[in-house]
Amino acid sequence: MNKTLITTFLSILLLSPSLIAQDIDLSLSEAINRTLSGDTRVKSSQLSIQINEGKLKETQLERLPSFNLGASYTRLSHIRSTVSLGAASFDIDSNDNAYALKADLQYPIYTGFRIQEAINLAKEQVSNSALQLEVLQNAIRFETERAYWETLRAQKNVSMLKENLTLTKQNRNITQEKYKNGTVLKVDLLEARMRYDQAEMDLEAGITYEKKASINLADLINLTQTDGKFTEPLFSLTTDPYLIQMSQDLSLEELVNKALLNRPEIKSSNMAILMSETQKKIQEANLQPTVSFFGNYTYANPNSRVFLQSDPDFVGTWSLGVGINYDLGGLPSHMTAAKTSQTSINRAQVQRQQQENSIIKDVRNCYLSYTQLKKDLDHVKKMLGSAQENERVTKQRVASGTASDLDQLEASVLRLQREFAIVNKQIDLQIATADLLRATAIPMEIKP
Repeated sequence: MNKTLITTFLSILLLSPSLIAQDIDLSLSEAINRTLSGDTRVKSSQLSIQINEGKLKETQLERLPSFNLGASYTRLSHIRSTVSLGAASFDIDSNDNAYALKADLQYPIYTGFRIQEAINLAKEQVSNSALQLEVLQNAIRFETERAYWETLRAQKNVSMLKENLTLTKQNRNITQEKYKNGTVLKVDLLEARMRYDQAEMDLEAGITYEKKASINLADLINLTQTDGKFTEPLFSLTTDPYLIQMSQDLSLEELVNKALLNRPEIKSSNMAILMSETQKKIQEANLQPTVSFFGNYTYANPNSRVFLQSDPDFVGTWSLGVGINYDLGGLPSHMTAAKTSQTSINRAQVQRQQQENSIIKDVRNCYLSYTQLKKDLDHVKKMLGSAQENERVTKQRVASGTASDLDQLEASVLRLQREFAIVNKQIDLQIATADLLRATAIPMEIKP
């Protein structure tokens, strides 16, 4: 009975979706695409574009004429009137029922270009919201790239830390045997044990860091939950970290020029200036009169335009005209608004300069990090070559009896440390490359 319960419990435990680790093959491009397609911030920004597009359509439709249809019925009190024409007089009974059908048309011929400038402003708002979406996507793309590289770093570090633990364990065991034989001191044994203990701690820390990095990446690509339950992902990252490179070597000045030309932030700042200028034109248009064409058709019984209509009958009448309207009382307010719009333009220009300075600083910092890491990587690669040669020579010395197994292990650990440094520098370089591409708005190329 107990055995059956235990078996059942273990089966449930092992099959529970909240405890099963997902093993997911994931390339960098796939991670970026998944993040961009599922991020709620992107969806919200896309909806903002749709809203602005709807407002643009509303503004464009304001060009259509105003056309109103109306119908009415009025019950009037009865009145008898007496009309005298010289010696003769006669009585007229009022028509107690009034019916009317009306059609009114009004079309603004000239509005000081208010409508056209309002359409231009709506178009600019659509363009600006698209630029804001691009800014957001670039930030999310880099966030995903960093998370991807950090996860790959953690995986490779864990692999090397496991090898380091194996080497330090061998070193401890050999030192322990030598201590028993009296060929090493107790301090050597204590040092070997401490190295092993430290290697265990480093591996545990590396595994924890790998889990955290994987969870962060999974959260970005919407994999942290399955059926409402938390799932710990296990990624198989398929992008080689050595193949993400700048497509061409450019000088700092060239990179800054590219950034100032292509960064969506600077384009958005330029658009803000343009929107402020358009807003000023709208305010200045309010200083001009409005000329409108209007027309009316009335089909009524009685019709007010028919004098002394005695027979109850429907009569149709029409009218056409042109009118001008000039809001003199609103001139002070409109003039003040136009001046305020000029202040908004000045502010947008200052903010544009601030954005330019920020972009230049961003590119310089990214460029310095990128170039320094390239130099560092070349340096540690040379150090790895020396460590590999030292390991080879030590192996030959062990074979000839001029070096011990401990010397061989020391040489292997040194080689592993150099490999560890190279992997981390390579990952750092990938992150720096992605950051420089973001800062300069250069598309990332993942080489096959």
